[in-house]
Amino acid sequence: MKKEAVLNNVDFKELSKHCKTQDDIASLTKEFMKNMIENMLKAEIEEFVENNDTSKNGYYPKRIRSDSGELELNIPRDRNSEFEPQIVKKGQRNISGIDDKIISMYARGMSLRDIEKQIKEMYDIEMSDSLISRIIDKITPEIKEWQNRTLEPVYPIVYMDAMVFKIKDDNGFYKNKALHFAIGINLEGKKDLLGMWITDNEGAKFWLNIVTELKNRGVEDILIASVDGLKGFSEAINSVFPQTVVQRCIIHQYNVPNKNNQKKQFLYS
Repeated sequence: MKKEAVLNNVDFKELSKHCKTQDDIASLTKEFMKNMIENMLKAEIEEFVENNDTSKNGYYPKRIRSDSGELELNIPRDRNSEFEPQIVKKGQRNISGIDDKIISMYARGMSLRDIEKQIKEMYDIEMSDSLISRIIDKITPEIKEWQNRTLEPVYPIVYMDAMVFKIKDDNGFYKNKALHFAIGINLEGKKDLLGMWITDNEGAKFWLNIVTELKNRGVEDILIASVDGLKGFSEAINSVFPQTVVQRCIIHQYNVPNKNNQKKQFLYS
């Protein structure tokens, strides 16, 4: 398929009005949270029935609130109605504050020790080694499957950016981490979070690793890459996708002077 044909069928001006990186990530957080929490609940019920004279007895629905909005979870139960989940306690209707921990677990760059630490912080209770191990066994395959899933061959536009945030290390000190993300618009005009990656800082060399990974996961062509002004970013993209048009995103174009000392025109003005 020629690029011209694809471009004529996709309204980039309209898409750009609704594709805001932070909002896109937040909208997908609900799906991440539901899958992650339900897998943790499965690990909890398995641990419970193994150590008690009972058995599983299906699920019941429960609506809870989070920073990302309302979720409907399937809560497991046992035959004797004695199981009391810990990640979402009985009577609890709000789990705000754990969204960022769940997002980080889906990002590349998190070690098993990092994931274990996130789980302990989410539960905020003393946990047995067997339960931690069971939870990790439940959630790790799903995380790996999402990270390594095959992508579509063509994306008319991909937004790439990084957000810097602070985390507390094992010694109690805060340090900066960079969360890199790539959001693609497919040929149907739908958004897809292609991946997330955590590292100490943003750099063109790391972005080269990311675009190489996208290619290895099935992406054959990106028509337009919307990025910030990071030095070497464009070269990193074009070294893997030489035909891609690299364009600075609207926010990073605002008030940036050109050679004539005039404001640059917005790509989607």
